Amino acid sequence: MNYLQYTFTLENPEIWSEILMAYLAELPFESFQMEENKLLGYILKNEDCQDRITEIIDALDCEISFSKEEIEQINWNQKWEENFSPLTIEDKIYIHADFHPEKDLPYRIKIQPKMSFGTGHHQTTSLMLSFLLEEQLDGKTVLDMGCGTGILGIFAKMKNAKSVLGIDIDTWSFENAIENCQKNQVDCTILQGDASLLTDQKFDVILANINKNILLQDLPSYVSVLNPKGSVFLSGLYHFDKQDIVEVCENLGLEHIETKEKDQWIALKFTR
Repeated sequence: MNYLQYTFTLENPEIWSEILMAYLAELPFESFQMEENKLLGYILKNEDCQDRITEIIDALDCEISFSKEEIEQINWNQKWEENFSPLTIEDKIYIHADFHPEKDLPYRIKIQPKMSFGTGHHQTTSLMLSFLLEEQLDGKTVLDMGCGTGILGIFAKMKNAKSVLGIDIDTWSFENAIENCQKNQVDCTILQGDASLLTDQKFDVILANINKNILLQDLPSYVSVLNPKGSVFLSGLYHFDKQDIVEVCENLGLEHIETKEKDQWIALKFTR
């Protein structure tokens, strides 16, 4: 089956490309890449959804135009290997693939990202990892919503979390998170679905690196399964999203503790 390559031309791509990508990731796109200040997105021809794409663009406060062309089948493994470089966070976490050399740091996470988000390269993932470096996780129960590659849950287990539940609605992410947990020899439970899966289990720590709209929709569900004195870490947010998120969280009984920022992307910590 051939693919369609969408080429998006954006005003201020250094800001809006990541925001657009976050929204398009909810559609059946299988991969994204930046090329000469344009965002390229790949989707199977039979899953094209141009009307939905147009709706997303119209809702954003940015000038965005796009074109599309049909291309032949893509070797995704080759493509991500060409673009995935190892990453070090705060001289303590080393994120790498099988084909990268090892590095002697306290935490080493092996990732096969495929089409999933969360290699650590994006500002929001690195901010969440930075928060987790500071967090005492021994014996705690952790929920990772929108787990992507599973990297946050994997790191939580490396920091001696009692249990980790990862949930993602995307099939690629669900399968990839399971694979990466196995690669790192950590025991995480990974489910495919959304916040409707949250029922009786309670958590000490909730991680959600998704996007503003999903967070606003699902925050009541997160709080309903948060233990007393539990912590919530949120990202996938741009700096101008902060006020709306903080207001909703405070209305749900959470206290805003700290904000981390990198290149105008933010991660927020709340406690109950």
